[in-house]
Amino acid sequence: MKPSIWTSALHPLEPEEAVERLAKVGWRCIEFSDEHWRKLAARDRPDEEFRKMGRLADKLGLEIPQMHGPMFNVCDPDQKRVEENIKLTKQVLREPIRRAR
Repeated sequence: MKPSIWTSALHPLEPEEAVERLAKVGWRCIEFSDEHWRKLAARDRPDEEFRKMGRLADKLGLEIPQMHGPMFNVCDPDQKRVEENIKLTKQVLREPIRRAR
């Protein structure tokens, strides 16, 4: 077992800054949070953003063995919002942080 930390501890920060700060204080294994995943996914070129995050993790000597999927209320009366979150959840399953190769 490897000790790890969830990037949600630094959710107000941009994903890159959160990852860099965690590495700076000695973490070597992290779980990418829902908040940070959503920030990358909302950018203009999310595929490239996930690859860049993988390269940053490699540069910092970090492992990101898992990401926390989107958290939302499946009983939300706003069916459109539920459907959007289900779509996002499916995207999470297809878009792991890409490792630099």
